[in-house]
Order: sequence, then C-alpha cells, then structure tokens
Amino acid sequence: EGEEILSILRTENVPLHIWLTLAKHYYSQGKMHDFVLLLENCHKDAATNYREQEKDKMLALDTLAAHYVSLGRKEKNKEARKKHFAKATSLYTQADKIIMYDQNHLVGRAHFCLLEG
Repeated sequence: EGEEILSILRTENVPLHIWLTLAKHYYSQGKMHDFVLLLENCHKDAATNYREQEKDKMLALDTLAAHYVSLGRKEKNKEARKKHFAKATSLYTQADKIIMYDQNHLVGRAHFCLLEG
C-alpha cells in the first residue's frame, strides 16, 4: 500500500504537509514501514512551494529522527542501537540547518542527547 501511495504522491506533486499527514496516519495504524517510506522520500519528492514549507521540512526530519531514537532506545543489540542513533543524529543535524531554534526541535534533540548519554 505504501509504495502505491508514494507513487501517487510523486506523480501528483503533492505538498509536503499532505505527506506528513499521511505518514502520521500510517504511524497511528502501526504501519511503520509505510510511515518511514513516506518520511524518507518526502524531502526530494514533495512539493515545497508554500509558506510553511520550512517548518514542514523540519517536522519531517524531526519526526523521522524521533522514530529512530525510539527504535534505538528499545534495541538490545549495541550495533543496531548505534545505527539507529546515527540516523537520528544525521536527521537532527539536517533539521538544525533549517530552523535551529524551534522549540519542538530543541526538545526532541535534547531528549535524544539525554538518552544517548
């Protein structure tokens, strides 16, 4: 299902905020693969020619980073945990370049730093 939706979103040049809404619905349904699929692809494929696009870009990065933080926190294997945290670090760093001092972004990043130790 996620691949089909992804194809439609790309073809129709759908705005980023719609991608985020769909990803949120996948998450609430427990469809993590589709949730991650949309968030990993939205940066290069979503339409971003609207006023709040920077905030939405940052939200997409932060949401995906928080997902990897959650996976890393639950992971028992040290190498797998390290990989999840490395992905989260990369995503938070990308978001820093968009709006570094957004309050929600800073809280998410601080939570991650506390978990990472």
